[in-house]
Amino acid sequence: MARKSRKNMMLLEATALPDKEKKVLFKAGLYARLSHETEENIERGTIETQMELMKNYVKDHEDIVIEEEYYDASFTGTNFERPDFKRMLEDAKRGRINCIIVKDLSRLGRNYVEMGNYIERVFPFLNVRFIAVTDDFDSFRPGTDIMMPLKNIVNEFYAKDISKKVSTAHRRKWTTDEYMCGFAPYGYLKSKTEKNRIVVDEATAGNVRLIYKLFLEGKGYTPIAKYLNEQGIMSPLMYLKSLGYQQNVKTNGVWTKTTVKSILTNQAYIGSAVHGKVVIEKYNNIPLHATDPSEWVIVENTHEPLVDKETFEKAQERVKEISDAYFAKEFTKHPPNEKNLLKGKIVCGDCGKGMRLSPRTTKSYVYFCGTFSDGINPACSRHKIDQEDVNKAVFAQISNHMRCCIDALRVIRELNARSSGLKKYDVYEKAITRQRRELEKVNRKFSELYGDYSEHLINESEYLTLKQQYLLKSEALKKEIDNLLISQNLYSKNYKIDADWENLINKYLKCRKLNKELADAFVDKVQVFEDGRISANLVYDDCLEELLQVKNKREGDLYE
Repeated sequence: MARKSRKNMMLLEATALPDKEKKVLFKAGLYARLSHETEENIERGTIETQMELMKNYVKDHEDIVIEEEYYDASFTGTNFERPDFKRMLEDAKRGRINCIIVKDLSRLGRNYVEMGNYIERVFPFLNVRFIAVTDDFDSFRPGTDIMMPLKNIVNEFYAKDISKKVSTAHRRKWTTDEYMCGFAPYGYLKSKTEKNRIVVDEATAGNVRLIYKLFLEGKGYTPIAKYLNEQGIMSPLMYLKSLGYQQNVKTNGVWTKTTVKSILTNQAYIGSAVHGKVVIEKYNNIPLHATDPSEWVIVENTHEPLVDKETFEKAQERVKEISDAYFAKEFTKHPPNEKNLLKGKIVCGDCGKGMRLSPRTTKSYVYFCGTFSDGINPACSRHKIDQEDVNKAVFAQISNHMRCCIDALRVIRELNARSSGLKKYDVYEKAITRQRRELEKVNRKFSELYGDYSEHLINESEYLTLKQQYLLKSEALKKEIDNLLISQNLYSKNYKIDADWENLINKYLKCRKLNKELADAFVDKVQVFEDGRISANLVYDDCLEELLQVKNKREGDLYE
């Protein structure tokens, strides 16, 4: 009898819901995916056909409405780092959607371990219903996951098999006398009459020959780049743009020493096609990587050369001489006794190019603008500055950051230890206790709900309605408790900040100068400006800003 009365109580609660909310329980996100292999006619169905199938499914289910559509094109099933897939997960975490629908399991992914993690752990944790239409899988239907592991394994083997076949097919094509490098190098154009053929571009071929001529006459990479720019010769990038390609070019697109060197070392100019310089083996989960020259596939005589082999070989000899001389200077005459502590983090504040570190003497180093180093952009100056000056300025900013954090924490904790702070803390503690009790009550009702359904005390429709009601109430209470805990922390005598941040400060507070560990831990980006200003953006600047706001608020509370 007790069970029956509880059922009546639950039904009375349910009747308070509007008619629309009784029917619509799930806000769905439709997810479609199409991979790289589509062009090989391997995938079945376009994004549009997948969406249409899912929409038709929703039409037949009154308890589901479409909240959002997501799709990823040109992403393989073994890669879960997909933009819209990640956006969909964020929406699920925020509660915007509580149901995910795909055409079939393989649209979610083809990696057995990752798939199992999402379907068996992530989605249930987020209280998200998962539906694969053509596989007749519905996570809310008992017994639907029996065959899923087997299907996931099959999908993973399928993905690896397809990827391996595509890779093998590409390698087989490499050995033909066709040009299979995908694009025409500077000095050539794709043939308009023959597929996989390139022909000499008379408009630019002379420039390639000129570069080889100047180089063998003794000019270096930078002087050649400067000469080409002075002559008004369009760089490869700007030439492509003039032909209608590379429309999104954001740089000034001038000749650089890097561009010149790439032309001087490209075997395409002696009529050869070089394959496999960088490869990706998706079927072995090996990411894109550069390969050893011994692994390259070189096919000769695939097109007309622009320079003869003797000229090319002489150029390679001089390239090696320049390289050997550079390393001898950098690492023998000027041993790198000072590491570049800010490598990859320090940039020119005016043009945005990375700053380069160069030895000035055997004991001192200077930074200068990488753009100016190329000798290609008179609009940007050298920005020369001592490495030691940069290191001192950055260290001073990090030290100030750490001191401000320690001082702010001390002030906040002292204020919170006063009677007014302790009283405020207790007010939040009581509110949190009340909400936790309410959450326990809701969770208890939720845990008993399936028992009522299995004993036929409530029907399926009532079960789903009450289940959704309790889930929503539970989530709302959890969010409210989280917010109360955050507010309570503002008045805690042991006020907490980000644990990683606090640990780093405690670890490096006694440092007396910049070192690699300190730079890696705190520095996001350093900018050097023409007037000598040095600006450092630190990883935890936003945390410090929030902490100072809390400090100001607590100090302001004293005058309320």
